[in-house]
Amino acid sequence: MAKKKAIKKAFDKWITRLGLRWWKLTIRYYDDPGEIISRFRHDDDLLVLARTYADWRYLQATIDINLPAWKEVKDVDEAVIHELVHVLVNEMREGGMTHEERVVTLVTKAILWAVDMERQDANRFTNESGLWTQDINCFSGTATVEKAE
Repeated sequence: MAKKKAIKKAFDKWITRLGLRWWKLTIRYYDDPGEIISRFRHDDDLLVLARTYADWRYLQATIDINLPAWKEVKDVDEAVIHELVHVLVNEMREGGMTHEERVVTLVTKAILWAVDMERQDANRFTNESGLWTQDINCFSGTATVEKAE
């Protein structure tokens, strides 16, 4: 299955990039309809893409993947990063998942933004009078980073 291969490849890439190689991570894939209903049903009867169970005390985590749900996923990297960030922030969980989901979503977006910035760097630097300048298009404005030579 091509999607499962893409998911595995993304996990391998992002486990390394996010510094999680010292964790004992187990990734399990499910495609049985009965197991999917029992493992991935959310409170509002929606089925989630994945469930992450982490024990920060022992640096162990299990990520269960709802394989059929990933057929509609356009950005596999984003979904994988999201689940791995759950592993990173697990110890800050307070009284439920609502706060953790917001933090995980924002950290995921920050990581993807940083990766995108890295890709665009080569096209964004210009030399003006001995200073290197870089214009960064932020969400609500523009910032300029300058470095004297």
